[in-house]
Amino acid sequence: MPYKKESGAQGRKRRKIETEQQAKLAGSLHRFLVSTAEITAGPSSAAPQETRNPDPVSVDIPVPALEAKTVSSKDVYTQPNLPENIDQKVYTDIGYWPETMDETLKTELVRRGTEELQNKDAWFPRDSNGRSFSKDWFYIHLDNGETMLRTWLVFSPVNNAAYCFPCMLFQKAKGKSSFGKSSGFNAWRKLSPRLLEHERSSYHLSAFTIWKELDMWLHKQETIDAAAQLAQQRSFEKWKAILVRILDCILYLARQTLPLRGHSEDLNTDGNCGNFLETFKLLAKYDPVAKQHLHRVQGTDGYIVSYLSPQSQNEFISLLGDHIRTVIFQNIIKAKYFAIMFDSTPDISHTDQMSQVIRYVHIEDSGVHVTESFIDFIQLYGKSADVITKQICDKLQADGLKLEHCYGQGYDNAATMAGHISGVQKRILDMNPKAMFVPCNNHSLNLAGMHAVGVGTKSVTFFGTVEKVYSFFSSSTHRWDILKKHVPIRVKRSCNTRWSSMHEAVCVLAEHTEKIIDALEALRVGPEETSETRGDAGSLLVCIMTYVFFSFLHFWNPVLTEVNDTQIYLQQEGLALDQCVQKLKALTLFCHEKHDSLVSKATEKALQVCKTYCIPTERRVGRRKKMDGENSCDAGLTLIQETSREQMEAIDQLQAEIKKRTTQMNTLHQRFAFLQIQTLLDTKKDDFIKKQIQHTCAQYTELNAASMLTEITRLRDHIILYKEVKTGQL
Repeated sequence: MPYKKESGAQGRKRRKIETEQQAKLAGSLHRFLVSTAEITAGPSSAAPQETRNPDPVSVDIPVPALEAKTVSSKDVYTQPNLPENIDQKVYTDIGYWPETMDETLKTELVRRGTEELQNKDAWFPRDSNGRSFSKDWFYIHLDNGETMLRTWLVFSPVNNAAYCFPCMLFQKAKGKSSFGKSSGFNAWRKLSPRLLEHERSSYHLSAFTIWKELDMWLHKQETIDAAAQLAQQRSFEKWKAILVRILDCILYLARQTLPLRGHSEDLNTDGNCGNFLETFKLLAKYDPVAKQHLHRVQGTDGYIVSYLSPQSQNEFISLLGDHIRTVIFQNIIKAKYFAIMFDSTPDISHTDQMSQVIRYVHIEDSGVHVTESFIDFIQLYGKSADVITKQICDKLQADGLKLEHCYGQGYDNAATMAGHISGVQKRILDMNPKAMFVPCNNHSLNLAGMHAVGVGTKSVTFFGTVEKVYSFFSSSTHRWDILKKHVPIRVKRSCNTRWSSMHEAVCVLAEHTEKIIDALEALRVGPEETSETRGDAGSLLVCIMTYVFFSFLHFWNPVLTEVNDTQIYLQQEGLALDQCVQKLKALTLFCHEKHDSLVSKATEKALQVCKTYCIPTERRVGRRKKMDGENSCDAGLTLIQETSREQMEAIDQLQAEIKKRTTQMNTLHQRFAFLQIQTLLDTKKDDFIKKQIQHTCAQYTELNAASMLTEITRLRDHIILYKEVKTGQL
């Protein structure tokens, strides 16, 4: 047939068809090929930065338990070369799929399957007609009574629509039905006939066939790039083994609170490279994977991937911290209700940082634990209660926690935090009346003691002398050696913010008074001592060898012992509210009952010591000057009387401060007394329990009084049965 030149329109039409066919065929081969994954990391230890130069895939590294095992067909596509900007949500919700996808992502979606994408257990919202998608649509009922899963049908919670998995993946089937469009199908009243119509259509069957064929070849490992995939999988396993060892080193050092980096980070030198690199070197002596990786890094002059750089270390630590934080917040949200604890202190850089701790109930298996989790450090931008309150509320909101679910607050006793008029606790209590404030009992005792010490000058001078004893001996190793020759126990330093340290300092002086005096005397008269040492020892002896010092020494020793015992008891884990209140009441009762005996015994012991060392206990009686027209004369107080009066004022002040600072604790105990074990086991308090339940449910509207009474009755029976079983009565 003779050649006939086609017209211009025919030529344009032909070229258009050829272009469309070429466009359809473009990238077809990539469906069966996966390029080598690019491995990125921070700079290696051998150079300031690393380039994307992955290790060749010709793997012959002996990876224990990883390289030795047979790579199954299911393991081949575990880590495809996916784009870095791919959101992980595309694997769980089809609504996040991009409009255009490359063959690599399609292959990965086929390999993963539709189990996660189906979202069979998702919540199906209703439309304006009151209809919704149902889990039953995922199954088809055959005529013989069998039920089969529609593996092709997936549901998108974000779009509230149903989709066809193969029709969305393959372009030749896309657009023929709503199940293959990006908007999906959500006309639920027409779903039943449309499902049958779609799954019987030719374009769906064609896409379904392509999907299943590709899935079969992938799992049989019979694609044309199977060898490349196997090599890629082995490379992935090799790097996984390396990263596991690096991560274990970082975890070990972080758990031991050791620094990771050193002054030098050059692996090719014999010097100290820091704890992390030295630990990895030690591991490389016994582990072949770490040894070969270290040898490869040390033997390369260029920039290579090593994951040993400081940037990689910081990224590992950041990822671990983010994961821990996520788990903590999941537990808090699961518990729903929580309490907040904030405390601030300046750090070494003179920045005022506030620590955030969340307290919640964590139920795991059969165990119930009250957990306190540290969350973060917050830099304070102000000292006022208004600024701190705003920062606390903003931080809770940023963490995804609702203030309305906060049922408790815990701070120190500073006026800014604990003030009952305009403090932080009062401001948050105004926002949420259920967020009750619980002060720190140990800090309350410290403040009570500080106010008791400050009632008189003699008491303040006494603790100043105690501190001077420690400062004198600790300022010189020679003096410390002289002290150890005379005293078996070392003197302690007193601290105003921790009364446990005051107890230790006073206790040593009270038990070893004579030996400490002998040590000071040896330093005062020692011919080999310097003039400064002899002078300081003499001055300190003058301060100690007085009736006032010995009297306060034997007065504060039993008081501080009792306070220290209370503080140690209150720091026990799992302490109940009624136990705290009882211990504080016992301390108050001690101050009340031993009020006179503490002073009289201190006076008696001080007089005995003064008699032993020939220390005078009398002085000129000081009298108040008469005013004009005044006829009465001042009787005056002796040294013993004046010291005893100041000691009585101190014990009275301590008792009053403890009562005042434990008022909030007593209020909480009275409010929740019906939940304490002693109250539950007392059958005479049934009416009291019912009354308290009504009062509690009126404040906490989410509680039901009848249900709560039933649960408390069951709890009482359980406690009684447990005690009978434990004591062997049952």
